[in-house]
Amino acid sequence: MTNPILADWKQEKLKNLLEKIIDNRGKSVPKADSGIPLITARNIREGYLDFSNQEFIDELKYEDWMVRGIPEPTDILFTTEAPLGMACKFPAKGQYAIGQRTIALRAKDKEITSDFLLYFFLSPYGQSVIDFRSTGSTAKGIKVKELKELDIVFPIDKDEQHRIVAVLEAWDKALGKLIRKIELKKNIKKGLMQQLLTGKRRLKGFSGEWKTVKLGDVCEICSSKRVLKKDWKSEGVPFYRTREIINLSNNDEFKSPIYISDELYIKLKEKYGIPKAGDILVTGVGSIGKTYITKNTDKFYFKDGNVLWIKVSNNINSNYLNQLFKTRFIKKQLFDNASITTVATFTIEGARKTYIKNPCFQEQTAIAKILATADDEITALGKKKQILENQKKYLLNNLITGQIRTPENLTISK
Repeated sequence: MTNPILADWKQEKLKNLLEKIIDNRGKSVPKADSGIPLITARNIREGYLDFSNQEFIDELKYEDWMVRGIPEPTDILFTTEAPLGMACKFPAKGQYAIGQRTIALRAKDKEITSDFLLYFFLSPYGQSVIDFRSTGSTAKGIKVKELKELDIVFPIDKDEQHRIVAVLEAWDKALGKLIRKIELKKNIKKGLMQQLLTGKRRLKGFSGEWKTVKLGDVCEICSSKRVLKKDWKSEGVPFYRTREIINLSNNDEFKSPIYISDELYIKLKEKYGIPKAGDILVTGVGSIGKTYITKNTDKFYFKDGNVLWIKVSNNINSNYLNQLFKTRFIKKQLFDNASITTVATFTIEGARKTYIKNPCFQEQTAIAKILATADDEITALGKKKQILENQKKYLLNNLITGQIRTPENLTISK
């Protein structure tokens, strides 16, 4: 672990920089269906709180539970395990309790600001310092006595700490604004889908009743021919499983791609055929119902059973059908028609029995074009978000270690 201490920076044990540690471990949480919101390790993210999974403690037991101290708005919430090393500020308003695997740290503020300490924890260097003191392999954790021994590095000049924090907060604000815009666009698109894909809202120039048909009556549904695991290669023609289809559906990169040889690909192509442009692949195991529309430039093969192949007919617009798979109307059928064993399985027969709304081809195309425009806007904003996140990560690591210095006359626009 590289030590980045500069001449005008200082290294100090965390225990010497803290005024108070509030730790409720070793006690059983008095949870309730309602009461005072409970902040647990799963609520704490990288610099913010996520209350999508909200739990509560009994209001009458709050004082007994928090007898070791009530966190203040400047305190840092820190997860000691599952996951390890997530940190954020305690909420500025409202009454909250903190659960197990979560502790509150209060900086003395004499030498280090709470904001700088928070960004130190979140930085790649800070995470390496935490990891160095952690225990466990698959599920890492850190004991409070080890946490106290963390070596924290920081600029001696508190004005420089403030400048560093100001730069990082500027990126956080820009990211927050962009994330809210993306969520707004997504909600608008969901509303459009609900109206356009159900026929509740009709586009100008179209009328007449929509038909509801079985997918198997308008498209051929099949899968690939089996490729044995011994035929998997480290290079060659990409071989898609469920995880790769999910990556393609989410516009994510592949983490551990696998391949088959060109010779095997040509043999399978000539003997059994491959998806043509416009055909849709659907995940059939685990995270069922994720889709990918095959492009002209694609060259791949895919795993039998795990991925279904919808050969789209001339009367179905691929983009329209792809959008349908994102609706509640289709998703409910996927799970109703799925066989549930250890994992959900969406079969060829289940796909054939799935009902779809089937307006005329021209109306399908018009609807798909509107929704594709909304998707393109969301994708473009997502790329901007990725750029900002990469910039923030670069700044976070280099500012927190002093590899990038802030000028004394730095001003940050609000």
